Amino acid sequence: MIQSQAECQALRARVASDEAARHELTAERDLLLQEREELRGTVRRQDDELEAAGKAASLVAAEAAEREAVRIKSMAEGEPGPSWALVLADMERRWANTVGVPPGARAMKASEVAGQVAEALEREVERVREEVGVDVSLTITGDLSTPQPVVFLLAATDMLGAMVSTCERVSLEIDEGLVMVGEMWSELGDDIEVSRQRAVDAGLVVDPVEVEDERVQVTLRS
Repeated sequence: MIQSQAECQALRARVASDEAARHELTAERDLLLQEREELRGTVRRQDDELEAAGKAASLVAAEAAEREAVRIKSMAEGEPGPSWALVLADMERRWANTVGVPPGARAMKASEVAGQVAEALEREVERVREEVGVDVSLTITGDLSTPQPVVFLLAATDMLGAMVSTCERVSLEIDEGLVMVGEMWSELGDDIEVSRQRAVDAGLVVDPVEVEDERVQVTLRS
């Protein structure tokens, strides 16, 4: 009888231990199931984010390809491209603010790109002369036709800025290209050469800087 009671107690203890182990395993299983669902949710979110990022990247690439196609088409057709109006507007605003031209008198006379390049340079010369006080002049002896008017005009104004920061007198001549001559300086420095290199890096053909006595010349080819 005593032995039977001991066996019953041992059996109950084993059952209780097995029940506790079963509860522990069930809890671990539930925890693993929860972690698996969370992991699935994380994977789904990451997949959605990757898909969205891929679509955004494709859209950006498509827009860039479209802009490049427009630019190439414009160059092939001899058109300046959509940024031309922005460049002219910026130069017009700076010129008008410096010289004091009222809004009604700011419109360009030229309608063709070659004429607009020349007129924009005339305005820039006037602005620089007024703002910097350097003797700057422009002579137009021919039409300047360039397949990259935006780059050409930006490079020309950049180089003019380098010239007037060094020289006391600067003359520009527009023919098939743009010849820029500076005279009289105290120290030449490297501003003009650096400006020339920027133009070359932008894809323009620019003759080497010529220096003779107190005269420096640079020619931008159209």
